[in-house]
Amino acid sequence: MPRRQNKGIHITSGDALVDFLFAQALRTLNQTVGDIFLNTAVFFVSRKKKKGGKKSIQTLCGLLTEDDDIHLSASKSLHPNRRAIAKTLLHEALHATFAEMEERHILQFEDRLWERLSPQQISLLCAYVPRRVGRKHYDR
Repeated sequence: MPRRQNKGIHITSGDALVDFLFAQALRTLNQTVGDIFLNTAVFFVSRKKKKGGKKSIQTLCGLLTEDDDIHLSASKSLHPNRRAIAKTLLHEALHATFAEMEERHILQFEDRLWERLSPQQISLLCAYVPRRVGRKHYDR
């Protein structure tokens, strides 16, 4: 069952390509992505060890897991507001949509797409972000 139904309302930015890509991202969030979690912090521990024998730990803004769940960081230093978290959600949705695309291309793609989205499209993305830390998005 989809997370959110648009009920026939078509929100546009005025740019057909942006609208198509936004629709693809929403389709991915509704059909491909499992759950969306808001966590106090999201870490990635590298499998490779550094020179000193310690593993590398990175703090992430978001993470798309192998089971297609999205984990978003609620850290105020990374995401000062819900719009910033929604931008990370768009980034992770693009990873799920374009799985073969390299990280640097996803980052460029995300920035260009984000600046062309309409305020209504951004609000719709914000609605996918869980309201509380430790909770997942339950609108299924």
